[in-house]
Amino acid sequence: MASVSVINETLEKWVKAGQPKTVGEFIQAFPDHGHAVVIFLLMLLPATPLPTGGLTHVFEVISVLMALQIIRNSKSLWLPQRLKKITFSAQTLKRLNETVTKINQLESKLGFRSTTLSSQWFKRFIGVVLLLFILAALVAPPFSGIDTLPALGAVMLSLGLITESLLVIILGLLAGFGGIVLEITVGKFVYSKLF
Repeated sequence: MASVSVINETLEKWVKAGQPKTVGEFIQAFPDHGHAVVIFLLMLLPATPLPTGGLTHVFEVISVLMALQIIRNSKSLWLPQRLKKITFSAQTLKRLNETVTKINQLESKLGFRSTTLSSQWFKRFIGVVLLLFILAALVAPPFSGIDTLPALGAVMLSLGLITESLLVIILGLLAGFGGIVLEITVGKFVYSKLF
């Protein structure tokens, strides 16, 4: 299983190589968490507070498929070859590595330790929550920015699965459920004004 230190080492090697890496190579580096890796990469754009219109819906639909595969406990990962060939730059990997390093440092300061979160029921539970967060981001109105928190929750949950970090999973749950509450609150307000 991949730990925070293992993902750090892998990313550091890739950063030093200075060459763009593909999504397929990233998945191969973490075979036990391939579905979570895909969700993490695809939900990064919806998690940004920038207006992206309907562009992110494609990523979210694919992420829904990945979450369903986690729930089904699917050992093999289905992903179109075109997506596996998508590259992301060494700069992106460097930022990801810096984030993971900060998580590791924060866990050490708070007394959290990366826990083995590999039981099937736990993964399926996280898969259900991921599906909920992704669907919440998917149904949010375009250009509203309301999809940011549920998408961020999905990003953090998937990163928590990859690194087996309980702290990141807890933060992801808070962000995602906070986003759903915000989405419902705004929805009720708009509905009350219109009808």
